[in-house]
Amino acid sequence: MEKGIKLKVKEDCFCEGYLHEKCHYPRYWLKEKKLQKNDVVELKGEWSNFYGTYFRVIKEGEYYDLLPPNLEEVV
Repeated sequence: MEKGIKLKVKEDCFCEGYLHEKCHYPRYWLKEKKLQKNDVVELKGEWSNFYGTYFRVIKEGEYYDLLPPNLEEVV
């Protein structure tokens, strides 16, 4: 997908980076990073690791790393 396109969140979901931090390095001051169904975000990039491929998106100045199946193109 091209950077800068608008994507819509299919289902309520958390940022994958936030989930990793919450599960492996729990700290009480972590800010919950959750997106709601039908939120519109902008694609900033794509990255991969041994666990999968992620889309880095931005909404209102906040970055999120989401799994591609959680997103669809805005028509």
